[in-house]
Amino acid sequence: MRVDFIDTHTPYYSQRKFEEKFIPKEKGEPIFKNIKNKDFPKRHLAVLLRSFKKDTGLNEAIAKYDSAIAYDDCLIGEIINALKEEKVLDSTIIFFFSDHGESFLEHDMFFNHIGLYDNVMNVPVIISGPSLPKNKIVNALVQLEDLVPSVLDLLEINYPEIFFDGKSLVPLISGKKEKNRENIFMEEVYDKKRRAIRTNKYKYIEILSIEGKTELYDLEKDPLENENISGKEEEILNKMRLLLEQSVKNLKDLNEKRRIRRILSKV
Repeated sequence: MRVDFIDTHTPYYSQRKFEEKFIPKEKGEPIFKNIKNKDFPKRHLAVLLRSFKKDTGLNEAIAKYDSAIAYDDCLIGEIINALKEEKVLDSTIIFFFSDHGESFLEHDMFFNHIGLYDNVMNVPVIISGPSLPKNKIVNALVQLEDLVPSVLDLLEINYPEIFFDGKSLVPLISGKKEKNRENIFMEEVYDKKRRAIRTNKYKYIEILSIEGKTELYDLEKDPLENENISGKEEEILNKMRLLLEQSVKNLKDLNEKRRIRRILSKV
């Protein structure tokens, strides 16, 4: 069974009883005054105009997001309680995750999930099940594509690894491995076409729709990714660029192997 919640997308829907829990002491500067001179994609600006009143303050909008989280938390609790009542919770594997985070004031990307920064790309993944250790925290680089092979492994369903880009998280959870990958690859197409590579220490971003536009962040010193050091660290920049290019090549090679496999299966 799969359940999706979209209440934490603009306009941040919840019920009144949840909204009343998150009333800010100050409204904050009006959203549309704050973004007046920012180069927003027209379709995103249209979403904001549909989502908020003209005098809505920044703090009010963030409070609406908080209330939407609380509302979804309540709904998830109802699912857990239903599983308990049916006496199947102890035999149920639950994957809780998000497909993206949200920007509020970061990087001038208000109330949306544009960009490849960690506030958007670093999402929660919680897995619970009868064969899994409780309260264990795994500190490793993973991607959402790792979830499908993880489900199959936990259900003890055999599969050719070539079928998936992802790598099962079960060896990480069981303690057989400390890490699945050295880096993670990201890309998007919204207002601009971007792709990125992230290691534990650095993140390199290319904006393909703007020639020569790159970003490099030292995530240990600058976890909020506020200081672009691409102009200061040429050696690291080149290493990360090559790492990104190799990652793209590996994905293309894997897809070619799949294509050949499909052809041979029909012979």
